[in-house]
Amino acid sequence: MPKVEVELRGPLARYALVSSVGLITLHIQEGTTLGDVFKQLSIPENHLGLVLVNGRKASLEKKLHEGDRVSVYPLVAGG
Repeated sequence: MPKVEVELRGPLARYALVSSVGLITLHIQEGTTLGDVFKQLSIPENHLGLVLVNGRKASLEKKLHEGDRVSVYPLVAGG
C-alpha cells in the first residue's frame, strides 16, 4: 500500500489527530486523489488555501503516488 506524507500548516494542524505538529503519514490505495485524502481527514474544502504536491500547486483531482509529500496551507483572512 503506497504511503504519502501530509503536512498540515497553521490551524489545519488540528486535523492531524495523531500528531500535534501537523505532519502525518498516510497509507493510501492506488488512485487516491487529494480530495479523497481531505475527506478521509475530515478537512472541509473551504478551509484549504494553497495545496502543493512535491512543491507544486495541485488540484483536488490530483492522483497521489508512493512517496508524495502534500503540503496544505490555510486560507488567510484579515484586514
